[in-house]
Amino acid sequence: MELRRQNGTLSLGGLRELTAANARMVRQALSEALAPDLHHIEIDLSEARLVDGAGLGTLLSILEAANQRRPASPLELRLRDPAPPAQQMLELTRLDRVFHIVTTTVQPQHDRHSPAPSGRALDDSMRTGQSMHSLDQSAVTHL
Repeated sequence: MELRRQNGTLSLGGLRELTAANARMVRQALSEALAPDLHHIEIDLSEARLVDGAGLGTLLSILEAANQRRPASPLELRLRDPAPPAQQMLELTRLDRVFHIVTTTVQPQHDRHSPAPSGRALDDSMRTGQSMHSLDQSAVTHL
């Protein structure tokens, strides 16, 4: 776990998990580093392969603690590049609407909730000019 402060941002990185096993330690480290000159807290979740309810609770408690210290101008808690398991937990609990999710890696252009088009369906759509939206059904039928 790496903690650093620079230009009004408190950054935490190197988390391989955010679970009941390390939630207290993470909360304590971040709480001790909170300062009046902070504007953002950024937590890198790109390596977090496991996130549980205790880990999500830690994120919420850090946000609450930081904003209690600065009620006039709330801090922004950013979660950077959540690994798929972390992103899934955030979406399932709808906490992706509470925290600012920052993605710095390139994401595929198709809708992540629809299956990716198969090669044949993609070739057919290019030939006929079919839209990507209507491709989803043809991709499923060609599988």
